[in-house]
Amino acid sequence: AVAALFQIILAAGAFCAAPSAPCREAVATARMTRRWRALRGRPGSQVVMTVEEFGGDEDDNETSLRPGDRVSARFHKDGLLYEGIILYQKREDVYDISWDEPDESEQITSVHIRDIALLERGTPGQEKYSSVPLKAGDKVWALFLEEKQFYDATLISVSDDEKAFVVKWDDPTGGQPTSELKRRDVKLRDRN
Repeated sequence: AVAALFQIILAAGAFCAAPSAPCREAVATARMTRRWRALRGRPGSQVVMTVEEFGGDEDDNETSLRPGDRVSARFHKDGLLYEGIILYQKREDVYDISWDEPDESEQITSVHIRDIALLERGTPGQEKYSSVPLKAGDKVWALFLEEKQFYDATLISVSDDEKAFVVKWDDPTGGQPTSELKRRDVKLRDRN
């Protein structure tokens, strides 16, 4: 397989075609923070380098993405960069990503490696995610069963077997402030 390419997003906004002092300095700064914000597609802000050119984390020799890695990736509808996590590798050089702030209709998107920047490594040995991961504190769209409509809510808890999801409605309008729902009735709105 071809070595994975990562886009390194430089805060300086300078374009570099080969490792240079400004590029190495920007990468060193990014490594110190372990996370940096995407520049939302500003012209000249992308740098494409192989992992070998910059080296990985001291404790990580892998050059490919893995489930649970935090990334910044280009969304196909508007061409801008957004943060999310890798769910699994779909095929060579293509990964399925769960966005931190997804569209309601598109919770998962397949993205080519050339449009992905690694922000932070996930847990080694993480199994592939079968669906968008949810955890307490996430902002969600949840199905209000009586009206069969999705409304804004906050995820309060997830059962150990991940079959029951308790949500607190943002605007309960006189009804119960919380509901217990099945996974299919809860969609990620904003990852906590």
